[in-house]
Amino acid sequence: MLRPDLRFASLAEVTPAVLQELGATAVLVDLDDTLMASNSETPAAGALEWLAGLRRAGLAVVILSNGQRDRVARLAAEAGVPGLALAGKPFTWAFRRALHLIEHAEPARTVMVGDQLFTDVMGAKRAGLMTILVRPLSQGKLPHTRIARRLERMLLEDH
Repeated sequence: MLRPDLRFASLAEVTPAVLQELGATAVLVDLDDTLMASNSETPAAGALEWLAGLRRAGLAVVILSNGQRDRVARLAAEAGVPGLALAGKPFTWAFRRALHLIEHAEPARTVMVGDQLFTDVMGAKRAGLMTILVRPLSQGKLPHTRIARRLERMLLEDH
């Protein structure tokens, strides 16, 4: 449940070719510390271009975040993709809600790209999705996120 299918240092390494090799037709992507640092109001360098590249490659994209509505809505509008805020990850219904925004979405052909084991990877695995873990853009803004990151590092060192 806590082992991602793939791990990368950055979003830039998660290319359309990598996703298509997995058989993906859709991508759910986390916002905070994946597309933009949790302590920033602007997308990470290259994040909007990365999203545009996925769309040009024919992949459906949805931003799936536990973050605030205005933050998610702003980036989703800028990227031209749907966004779900206050989603409720890692609960499987959060991932199902995102899948409902994609026509003909199949969990087994959808990849969740995110920076956290306990929300993005575990929740997506429970929902039947493939997972890609990327290195977080920051240590996290919230104390519980910083604690979770320490636990994640320990678990990932064992793999």
